[in-house]
Amino acid sequence: MPHINSMHAVLHGGVGFVARWKDAVLVIPALPSHNQAVLALMKDLKPDSDRDVVVHKVHDLVVKQQKLHAVAMLVDTQDGIGAMAFGEMEILHDDSVVLTGSGGPNTSQIRGPELDRLKSVSVRYAASSSAAALAGPSDLRRGFAPGAGVTMSRNNDIVFQAPIPKEAPSFQGTTDPNRRPDIGSSQPSGAMVEGVVCPANHFNDPRSSYCTTCGASIPPGSPLTKSYRPNLGYLVFEDGTPYNLDRSYYIGREPHTNDPNAETIAIPDDQEILSRTHAVVELVEWDVRLRDHNSTNGTYIWNTGQNRWAKLTPSEPVVLTPGTKIMMGRRTFTFDLHPEMSG
Repeated sequence: MPHINSMHAVLHGGVGFVARWKDAVLVIPALPSHNQAVLALMKDLKPDSDRDVVVHKVHDLVVKQQKLHAVAMLVDTQDGIGAMAFGEMEILHDDSVVLTGSGGPNTSQIRGPELDRLKSVSVRYAASSSAAALAGPSDLRRGFAPGAGVTMSRNNDIVFQAPIPKEAPSFQGTTDPNRRPDIGSSQPSGAMVEGVVCPANHFNDPRSSYCTTCGASIPPGSPLTKSYRPNLGYLVFEDGTPYNLDRSYYIGREPHTNDPNAETIAIPDDQEILSRTHAVVELVEWDVRLRDHNSTNGTYIWNTGQNRWAKLTPSEPVVLTPGTKIMMGRRTFTFDLHPEMSG
């Protein structure tokens, strides 16, 4: 009889919060009213918290404090797997909905022969179409990750084992290894590019119709001038760590570059799912480009039109647009214009 700890956890698309422990899995969709409850969970629950502690904390937030208005979870029980759904949540056996949270909290049990026959059990936010699709070939073993659903499966063909992040990515500057990018830094990166200035004299991409600093209109046909390229945005990892896009970055398990104008970001990975230099985020004129560095397991970007992760062709760069989500192994980050994590 399978138990939660022996199953693979494949994240779904959509915006939300997925957590996994040895004998419990939890899904909370991203609603404004949930922010404080999610912060409380992340503070009070650890990756090694046991099932009873998790159940008690969730029950307290749903019933007593009424701070969670949609939540679902799976837990190991003595004779199977228990399921709970509350609000706009669904529990599916294989592809069939067997439990919803309407009028809940509602509970059910999966036991004996029924559990043995099942290929998968899914938990998802019913109000999000993105939550119906698997988000990538990764396996959440412990801890917290973004997503609006999760499928627990005995099928390991759709996943590869990935490590549990034990620490944030580390910035390793090629010129000064102790330097971290300063958020909001106005120091020039050293790259001189052609651009246009707005009426307030802010330097902009010549393709822009409006100033990205003050929002003023830039008249068509404004003369080109050459100056230092400003910060083009931020890379924001799923743990909230931001990196200024005032230079290119080589990212991986043990990244290396001889480019004096680039830096490296090392991602802890004791299972070597990531390649040493896995991918490169490079600045070309006013574009932010992502290139897979011939990695073993690939680099993915989220395709919003198809609600799935799309694998990049090795060595072929793609131009990123603000809001693009990127995945390497089980780590994700977003290209954004602001240092806060986008929803």
